[in-house]
Order: sequence, then C-alpha cells, then structure tokens
Amino acid sequence: MDSHTKELLSTLQFYLSNLPATLPVPGGFTPGYGFDFFGLDDDDVADIGEEGALNRALEVAFGTRKNGPIVFTERGPGLEGVVGTLEEHLEKSPNSAILKKWVDDLITSAKLAFQWKKASES
Repeated sequence: MDSHTKELLSTLQFYLSNLPATLPVPGGFTPGYGFDFFGLDDDDVADIGEEGALNRALEVAFGTRKNGPIVFTERGPGLEGVVGTLEEHLEKSPNSAILKKWVDDLITSAKLAFQWKKASES
C-alpha cells in the first residue's frame, strides 16, 4: 500500500475516533456498524470476490453513496473498526479504486459530521 493511502487511513482513523459526542455509542443489545468484529460473508466472497464482498458489506452498513454523503448514526468501536478492515483489504488489493473511494467518502462524511455539529450549535 502506498504512503498516500496509509496517510488517508490514518486521517480516517483520527476523524472516526473523535466524532462529535452528539452521536451515540451503541451499547448492550443495540446493533451497531459491527466493524469491531467483522468478517466477510463466505457466499459473497465465492460469488463476487473479496473486494466485491467488502463493497457489498460497506453498502449494507452505510447505505449507497449515490444520493449524497454517508450520515453516521453512531460512533465508537463498531464504526472505527472499518479503518482496520479497509487497511487489511487495501494491503491485499492496493490498487482497488472501489476501496479507495470508500476511504475518501468516509473521510468526507466524518468531516461533515463535525460541520453539522458546528451548524447545530449556531
């Protein structure tokens, strides 16, 4: 993986680890994003490969990005774990445009979470 991608993943980790406290941290039996204990679906991997299976899992977790940025509904380990998941798969597929796009989109969405918080305080 190139140094630029590593830097972007580090930036994403920073943003996700410091999301506004107005976003809840799921606890108990509240379902979360689930990237703290994440694994790909074996059937998806067999059908569309690891990259496709991860893309599908990200779309299920965050929704499609075609209608605008991702709006985070929570913060915490279940969300922050997406960085390690992306890093692991970008090590295997360092030229994956799909996964790099997810990194960019998640950074943009995290930045927006801070802007929305600032706007709501005004």
